[in-house]
Parts: sequence; C-alpha cells; structure tokens
Amino acid sequence: MAGTWTALLSTWANKAISIARMNAYFSTSGNMQYLKDQLDALDAAAGRQLLEMAGCQSVVNSAAATDLISVSVPGGTMGATGSLESHLDYIVYNNTGGPLTIALALHYGTAVVKYFDDFSVADGLQYRGQIRAVITNYGAENTQAFSIVGTDVNSSGTIATRCSPIEAEAVDSTTAQTCKWVVQWSGANANAIFRQLAADIYHLVAS
Repeated sequence: MAGTWTALLSTWANKAISIARMNAYFSTSGNMQYLKDQLDALDAAAGRQLLEMAGCQSVVNSAAATDLISVSVPGGTMGATGSLESHLDYIVYNNTGGPLTIALALHYGTAVVKYFDDFSVADGLQYRGQIRAVITNYGAENTQAFSIVGTDVNSSGTIATRCSPIEAEAVDSTTAQTCKWVVQWSGANANAIFRQLAADIYHLVAS
C-alpha cells in the first residue's frame, strides 16, 4: 500500500510540475500568439475562421435594447459561397412577481431576425438554452438567408425546440456589416435577468 501511495503522489507531483511549466510557457505573449496561430490554422483547415467570441454578460434591471456579442464583418468576407455561423448559450430568469416578455434577435447590417419575439417568461421560471444561427448568401451577395434553431429547458423540466422561419433579407455582404445579438426586456427589474454564458461568430468557407 505504501508503494501505491508513493507512486500516486509522484504522479500528482509530476502533473503539477507539468501544469506549472505549461502555464509559465503560455504566460508570455509570444507563446500565446503561437498557440492562437496554431488554433487558427486548424480552423482554417476545417473551413472555419473565428471572427469573435465572448464570455459571460448579464442584462438586468434594464428595458433598453442591449448588444451582446458583436463583430464588424469586413466586406467580401462571405464571398459567393461563404456563411456566418453563431452560437449562443444563455440563461433567462424572471423572479419579478409577474410575467415579463423578452426579445432576442440576430442582426446583420439592417436585417433583424427575432429568435424570441416578445417571448413571455412566467414568474419564477428559469430557462437555459443554446442557439445556432446561420447567415448565408441567398443566391446573390446582396441578399442573405437567416436560419436560427435552438433548444432550451426551463426549471419546470419542459424542453422546447425553437426556430425562426428562414428569412431572406436585403443586405449587401460586399460592404462591411455588423453582426450581433441584441436582447431586450419589456420592463426594467432587478429580478429579471438575461445572462449570455458564451457566444461566438464564425466565418464558414464552402469546400
């Protein structure tokens, strides 16, 4: 038994040393840039380019339209066959004593496609969900097709799959356009919370 514990302690110590060395290596900006370049190269090989990623952001006690993840997409990025893809993980919580509605929409240039279109959140309910959205040229670079699909589960155990209709919007992808998610509560209350847990926006290139 003593030999087993000695071996385990030795293994843990070696792992701790390895982690410490790895942290020290990647703590310098040059090495971090190298790591980023390698990850970008892997994405590029898979036909993906990360444009923007974001962590936790909360919208609380506000009825104003609030930008979540946002990125300026340079003109010509999508080309004739490319697409934009976005993922959003979120929590919605209402403990205000009554129902509130919430709107959540994906913007690209002047186009606005709603995922939550004044969705009613009952008092005491919490929703956790994930969304995948795609924007792609709809036969021409001046018209974009939007498709948004997501799944959520609330604190009562109800699971729902939601989707927007596939919409064609007149937006010119040959000029720079802002792509972003925007959320808005129907009323300001400290107990009404929308929390973006993680989000990203990718450029996808057709093979």
